[in-house]
This record gives sequence, C-alpha cells and structure tokens, in this order.
Amino acid sequence: RDVCEFALLQACYTADAEVLLPVLYYACANYSAKGIFALGDTLDKECLHTLIEGKFELEHEISELLASLPDELRKLSCATCKPITHISHLQTVGIDGQLSRYEGSVLLFDLETTCCSKCRKSLERLINVRREEIWQKIPLFFGFPEWDELYERNEETS
Repeated sequence: RDVCEFALLQACYTADAEVLLPVLYYACANYSAKGIFALGDTLDKECLHTLIEGKFELEHEISELLASLPDELRKLSCATCKPITHISHLQTVGIDGQLSRYEGSVLLFDLETTCCSKCRKSLERLINVRREEIWQKIPLFFGFPEWDELYERNEETS
C-alpha cells in the first residue's frame, strides 16, 4: 500500500483542515495495527492516538453489525423461513475498517444463509442501512462532529 495517506493525514492535522481529517483517519485506519505502528512515527502523538482510538471504535461497530446478523435474520424472516434460518461461515469474516467489504450483497456472497431470496434481500438491505449508519459515525469515531456540522464549519471558514 501507498503510505501517502499518513503523510497527508499529518499535513492536514498540522494545518487543522478539520473537514478532511475524518476521511484521512478512516483511510489510515484501514491499515493493520502492525502497519499503523510502523508508519505511526510519522504522526504527531495525539494524531496517532486519535487514529488508534478511532480504528478501535470503527472495528467495534463492524463487529457488532456482524454479531447481530443471525438475530436480525430471524427477526425479518418470513413464516416459511423462520424455523430454518441460519447463517454459516460468519466466523470466517475478518474485521477491518474497510466498509466496502461489508456491502450487503458482497458480505452475503461469503456467507451461507438458509432462507428464501426475499428474506436474503431483506437482510442485504438491512446490512446496507447499518453500514451507512456506521459511515455516518466516522467523524465521531475520530473525535469530530457529524458530517453536516463539519461541512457547515468548512463553509463558514471558506
């Protein structure tokens, strides 16, 4: 991977370019812990702490999403599927901060479900709604206000 995300994060952190920081923290949070520690010496200490804390919050939200899937499938299943609903291979899904990995159809492609196509489609939609909710929290994970407020602040200072 290219390490320019870390250099750009440090530059924007130093410049206090608040509107750009959540996306840059998100990009850097997609590195492994080993990668972050290898490249972390290029970041100010406080910037590195924010990155690590935000990465933890992001991955925690993703793990909660994954853990909720069996119950969510049972709740939304039709009468025919309800007695047999099951999700297999959930334990094989790795947790990282790359939200595109958790798009409903992509995620369900890797999982085996025992339900009809209508119930599967409903679960796919639910996953995508939850994924969007996680995306909306990205600034909060890294200590910033929500997206709308960040954009408003940016407009005020432009």
